[in-house]
Amino acid sequence: MMNQQDPLKGHAFLRNDDIVPVAQATPFLPGISGGIWSPPNKLGLVMDPETEVSTLQERFALWLTATQKDDQIRALQKQIAHLTVERSIMQTENARLVHEVHQLSSLIRNQQPGGIIDRPRQIAGRALGPTSPTTHTPPSYDNQNYLPPFRDSLYQAGGHSIPDRHMGFHSSPNLAATLQDPSTYHPSQQTVDLILSGKLDYMRMDPRSEHDLIRPLVWTIAHQEPKNNTQAATLKIAANALGSRLGQPRSMPITHYLISVILEWAKPLCFTSNGNYLCQQLLDKGTTEDKINFIKVIENDVVPIANNKFGAHVLVKAVGVKELEGLISAALLKYGIYESMQTGARKVWRPYLCKCRSHNQTEIFDKIKETMKGRWADLAVSNENGSISVQQIFEGCANQDLIDACFHEASYISGVITDIQILEDISRVANNQFGHFAINKLLNFHETFIKPVSHAILTAYPPLATNHHGVQFVEFVISSNRIQQRNNIVKYIESLCSQKDGRTPAMVPVANSSVGRGHLQSILRQVPPGERALMSRVHNTCRQFQTTLRNSQSGNELLRSLSIINTPARRV
Repeated sequence: MMNQQDPLKGHAFLRNDDIVPVAQATPFLPGISGGIWSPPNKLGLVMDPETEVSTLQERFALWLTATQKDDQIRALQKQIAHLTVERSIMQTENARLVHEVHQLSSLIRNQQPGGIIDRPRQIAGRALGPTSPTTHTPPSYDNQNYLPPFRDSLYQAGGHSIPDRHMGFHSSPNLAATLQDPSTYHPSQQTVDLILSGKLDYMRMDPRSEHDLIRPLVWTIAHQEPKNNTQAATLKIAANALGSRLGQPRSMPITHYLISVILEWAKPLCFTSNGNYLCQQLLDKGTTEDKINFIKVIENDVVPIANNKFGAHVLVKAVGVKELEGLISAALLKYGIYESMQTGARKVWRPYLCKCRSHNQTEIFDKIKETMKGRWADLAVSNENGSISVQQIFEGCANQDLIDACFHEASYISGVITDIQILEDISRVANNQFGHFAINKLLNFHETFIKPVSHAILTAYPPLATNHHGVQFVEFVISSNRIQQRNNIVKYIESLCSQKDGRTPAMVPVANSSVGRGHLQSILRQVPPGERALMSRVHNTCRQFQTTLRNSQSGNELLRSLSIINTPARRV
């Protein structure tokens, strides 16, 4: 046993300087060195730890740092994701193009040769793939914002010229309509998801991808409401990018194509937050022809667009353009002055009327005066927009000739709105949930309107003080000194007791109303002490109509306060 040699004893630790064949191994001369091409250690060989460390350093000398490795891995993962998206898009497009080939083939059979014969072959070539092997140099994915060329619409096979909106089908309008009809167009869901994902870099996109993306991008802005803040920010960036393209020279094909796509979906664009911005950019940066074409597309929908909070911005911008104001006003007149003023179109009427007033254009005011005669009170109580339309008339929108003509139009004291009917119906207007805003505006406006309105409030029949709006107006006028002929409280009580033309005194409906009790008590306390004849008239009026006054609690209390009926004795 002692003479047997240990198999490991005769072997020493091998070092690099003991290597005889080659200093460093290669694939052709492996040797026995510790290089990256060296064979595995034989049984019984144990490498020196220093040699092992040196070998590992050499083996990983070509690898980057850990941070750089992570970046490289992320870049590869993004490359895989982009290729996956492109593959899905191309599969969808391939199926669509195959379907279009069949459609084109059936259409061509019904048409004469020429002009579009080569088109199905071209589309079929894209749909079915090349017949001969092709070489393709993969793009660099070093930039994390890179995306492969986007395809969602047909384009020329050469890829060097950008087609117009009809894609070269000028000889076949029906065929162009089949492929480009905005009412039936819908990009694939993968395309919409890609746009909403925020992964597109619009600043670094090549012209081919940019052209292919414009149509689905504008469609998405016009039809997709963002579901979260990320999508909202993404669509805003996209709208800004398209808006900047509109500032490029009109001669550029990409600008021409973008404008044509915007015109296709002009109406739905007006109804979205980012779409209305894109429309305003067109009105700012487009040519006169582009602006006129835009209004002609939406002229039949001016009022619905104006009734939308986003669409109103577009029309207000458009009516400020001299070349467009005639088209917009014609659309409003066609819809109806009274009808349009009850909608959000009053936002468009205001700048237009102010502009006409400043330029002394009287035709539109004459038209409004003729059409709206006797309808202003109805407009004031119709809805919120109608009430605001009435208020706008006296905020610098109407010309002075119209106001003066209406002010002196009737023998009854007037000066309100554009017709005497407002004063005649002041009770209905003042007690209305919308109309009372118009009366409040007049009471705080020019002195020319304050006096006649105050007089109408105190002497109105039916009386105003039957709900809280009317009571506030009456008390406001009574507390003021705007009517100088006589004390306001005396004038008001005389109006309450008046039986002119055989009418029931206004005292009765006021006393029977829900707010009459407190209001009449407050009014009677303000009667001057020397007005005994006035208080006697109040007693006589209430005694004459006591049967009617007893039908309400407030009426009974008024009769008791005047000692017309006895107060019931309390039970012991």
